[in-house]
Amino acid sequence: IQFLYQNPCQLWPIKSDVVIFPRFLHYFPDDDALRILEQAYSSLNNGGVIYIIEMFLDEMQANGGLLDLCLLYTSDA
Repeated sequence: IQFLYQNPCQLWPIKSDVVIFPRFLHYFPDDDALRILEQAYSSLNNGGVIYIIEMFLDEMQANGGLLDLCLLYTSDA
């Protein structure tokens, strides 16, 4: 296992078999999130996998409403 600490939108200096984004991409605007995913994809070895772990909220229910407000506040959207 190797952990990479750098600007995720910039070129990644490593190759990997797996990239995991646990509750990470929602902090970025869509354009930056796409750029991060492109960098992750380009860093994969043949047969590599990207895992994205996020929580999806049902728009028709109140579940997660407080989390939705918290994310809206912290993301400056």
